[in-house]
Amino acid sequence: KLNEVREEFFRRLRYCDDKFGMPTREGSATDRGRVYLEFGQPDEIENHPFESGSRPYEIWYYYTLKRTFVFVDRNGDGDYRLTESR
Repeated sequence: KLNEVREEFFRRLRYCDDKFGMPTREGSATDRGRVYLEFGQPDEIENHPFESGSRPYEIWYYYTLKRTFVFVDRNGDGDYRLTESR
C-alpha cells in the first residue's frame, strides 16, 4: 500500500512538471501543480483562455471532495495563480 501511494505521488509529480512547468520553476512548484499533487486529477476543468474583458483562467472541480479551485493567468505568461478556493 505504501508503495502504491509513493508511486502515485511520483506519477503526479512527473505530470505536474510536464504539464505546468515554466522556464523559471518546475510545474510541481506552481499553484496548479501544488493542487494537483495534493488532490490529483480534477473531475472537470473549465478552460477560459480567450474571454473578452478577462484574463485567462481555469476552474478545477473536485465533485467528490466538494472543492473548487480558480486559477488566473494575470500576466499572460502561462503562470496560473490560485485566486479562489472553496
